[in-house]
Amino acid sequence: MRSFLLTIALAISLLVTPAHADAAEDQFDLKVAIVFNILRFTRFDVPHGSEVTLCVIGSAPLVRAFEKVDGERLPVGRIVVRRGGRGAEVSGACTIVYFAGDAGYPPSGAQALTIGEAPGFASHGAVALHQFGRQISFEINTGVAARQGAAFSARLLNLAAGVRAR
Repeated sequence: MRSFLLTIALAISLLVTPAHADAAEDQFDLKVAIVFNILRFTRFDVPHGSEVTLCVIGSAPLVRAFEKVDGERLPVGRIVVRRGGRGAEVSGACTIVYFAGDAGYPPSGAQALTIGEAPGFASHGAVALHQFGRQISFEINTGVAARQGAAFSARLLNLAAGVRAR
């Protein structure tokens, strides 16, 4: 319980980011922190101790921001960050695929857990991030996540701005 409360406190503190010259970099870091914390409360259908390959499709600055969590540990295993491409995602080389900005939507039947930012992403992927000014919320599609071999903790579902089951 204490760990969960600390995570929530971290997420809230990140929402109140200081004014910096490079606000875009701050937003990338905030997205990475939110995604990392979502992944901490996600159960994957992979053996314990596995490498969890996080492929990022799109924005080069966001890929660099995600590299900050390369080597970090999740309950299931260590994160390995890679710049993704549609071929890598389809071939199953990625455990998680992040579709940055306008990188589009996952193909039907994607095996990796899919997270993205495009409008309406929650209809196609497991987690959609929504940005309103400097605030970021997320929506979860539990049906898609289940088909992609993942499940979310009840606590995480309670924090989501929306939850779908299709």
